Amino acid sequence: IWVNLTCQHTLTRTPAQIAKDALFHGEAVAMGMNFAGKLAVTKGFWRQSEHERQQRLLETFHLACRSTQNAEQLISLMHRDKKGEKGKIMFVLPSTIGRMTSINGDYKIPVPEDELKATLLTY
Repeated sequence: IWVNLTCQHTLTRTPAQIAKDALFHGEAVAMGMNFAGKLAVTKGFWRQSEHERQQRLLETFHLACRSTQNAEQLISLMHRDKKGEKGKIMFVLPSTIGRMTSINGDYKIPVPEDELKATLLTY
């Protein structure tokens, strides 16, 4: 269960920190879920159709799915996430709805900054 819940948290806290908690937690979670989904699609872990299904569900509840914050600022804040290891930004990414990607039994997947920036600019 922890793995499913932590999926979006690497990005979830960053827009809230930038906005000085002007976002509701659910809004930040929706942004994080959408970003984790986009990143998982980009890395080949998740099908685009499932990401779109998740996005439609979030939009049904009128939750913002994208952060308007600066990519560099978001990445800087992601370095503070507790899942980080040895200076690497780690994500827990979906493989299907309700399941997370595991590599050699580890759910934390390092994502290089250049991949993060490219995904942030397109999500």
